[in-house]
Amino acid sequence: MSKKLLSCLAIFFILVVFLPVLAEGESVPFAGHWVLDKVYENAFSANKYVLDPENAESVYGESENIYRLFPNGDAEWLMGDENLKGKWELSDNNITTRVGWVDENGEVSEAEMALELDFVYDSEQNILHRYWKAIQTDSMYQELDFVYRRIPQGAWQMTSVYSNEPEGEPVLLDPESSQSLYAESVNVYKFDNWAVTETIPTEEYSQQGVLEKGEDNWLLKFDDGFEMELFYDAGENLLHRYWKSDDAESAWHDLDFVYEPVTE
Repeated sequence: MSKKLLSCLAIFFILVVFLPVLAEGESVPFAGHWVLDKVYENAFSANKYVLDPENAESVYGESENIYRLFPNGDAEWLMGDENLKGKWELSDNNITTRVGWVDENGEVSEAEMALELDFVYDSEQNILHRYWKAIQTDSMYQELDFVYRRIPQGAWQMTSVYSNEPEGEPVLLDPESSQSLYAESVNVYKFDNWAVTETIPTEEYSQQGVLEKGEDNWLLKFDDGFEMELFYDAGENLLHRYWKSDDAESAWHDLDFVYEPVTE
């Protein structure tokens, strides 16, 4: 056997063995959990505008749905009490999802995949788009852009507190010397779709709540009446809770409580 043929076989062996590993390890930037955020009319023109949810209820009908895209190509839609599963495929930045209803065995056959949606991922803004264009000219809406943003899911815990000084960079406060600010760090907040559970493992305390979507924030409302406003940095996968005080005698005036996802 010639040296040239041996070299070709060696290269072929390397490609066969290692390319699948590289493909499996490749990141999927649009993987995650998504919800409808805004709907624009005149999507393909310069004068597009946001439709008001109160005056355009029909196009915001899916606002409670959660669309899950997993790195391995699986897709899952949570539509109220319905749990649909299927697959997504990527072609020229177009993400096609096809899902169907789950049977008693937790499976969905290829023949039963009845619902299909196409998304386009905007990596700069870290959002998904779904475009729709009317066939008839007398349709109430003509060109729609459904925009989706990420929704925090899973368990979260406060890990750090920053003081935003009037001038300069934020200062990380030391847990030893700022124990009162870090008292909440034992709390665990678990987001399961739109439900929230707050637990304090050290006290065996737990209470239920709901997650609500704001303009650019997320609001946690608990059964005891307590509310918490959070801002989700989807790029860094961090939650922020901001606190400000105008009291001149206060030790702190502008704080940023940072929450990170935790493995239960």
